[in-house]
Amino acid sequence: MDARITKKRVGHMLSYDWIKIIAIAAAAIVLWSLLFTMTATRATVGQTFYLYSFYDVQMKESSGDTLENLQKKSALSFDVLELNTYQFTDNQQYLGQQMTAFFSAKQGDVLLLTDIPEPVSEGSQDTVSHLQQVATTYNGLFAPLEGEGDGKPNYFTACKSYLNTYYKNGDHTGELDNERLEHNFRTRMRKDKRFKTEKQIAAGIEQERIRIENLKKSLSNVEIALENKVIEIKTTKIPVNATGGNKQEDYEWKDVHVAIDLSKITHITDYLTNKLEPRSAEGLSMVIFDWASEQYDLQFEPITYLDFLIRTYN
Repeated sequence: MDARITKKRVGHMLSYDWIKIIAIAAAAIVLWSLLFTMTATRATVGQTFYLYSFYDVQMKESSGDTLENLQKKSALSFDVLELNTYQFTDNQQYLGQQMTAFFSAKQGDVLLLTDIPEPVSEGSQDTVSHLQQVATTYNGLFAPLEGEGDGKPNYFTACKSYLNTYYKNGDHTGELDNERLEHNFRTRMRKDKRFKTEKQIAAGIEQERIRIENLKKSLSNVEIALENKVIEIKTTKIPVNATGGNKQEDYEWKDVHVAIDLSKITHITDYLTNKLEPRSAEGLSMVIFDWASEQYDLQFEPITYLDFLIRTYN
């Protein structure tokens, strides 16, 4: 039997079997992609940082808001695997649908918007800001920044309590407890595919140490900025139904503290502006979401992000 491979026989094989060859190659590519997807580390709620802006805020294209850049500037930690930025539409028909869809999926870390009173309707003397509108509808999703809100602990107090667990004598102003840090890291990352070998775990523990110490430093910087009134916690009035009725007199005003005033950061307009008045910082505010039950260890990434804004633009 003549089994020699000749140019003519190869030509015949390719002419008849080329469809099979392409199908096998395509199947191999799909299988490889599927295998890669299934074995890759999937970002959790906390490992995805959602940076939202309302339609009244314009973020500069030159801000360089990529995950890599923000991590280099210590605005986000190593454990944030994805960064999603999104600007909500000014189409009132879809705005509520967009926000409800994102928030019901627990997608959100920071929301940038303005707090500028505008007439409720043409000719009306009653005014309401976008911050008031959002806080009225979604107040329960936001972290209370002063006192407590709806049974939730104060955001900054909660951050201190979290840091205390990593320091000796339960005091984050003291010495870091490396044994506790390693134990917590190994417990938290035991199912994370990035940290399987001891070499990977050792590198991860060092990254975790940097994350905790950076959070401690950022919290201190933010508190100093609050003391010096570089930033301020805003008091926002929202209507609540006190009696359950449907009349206007059944509602009363309630003070909530869910937003930080960014307008006094000296050069904040190099990063974002009031879209209605270009180059203006008027009313610029930041709201922080509270998903502590889903992402406790990464609930305080907005503090390092806020510190980045202060360090970079003040």
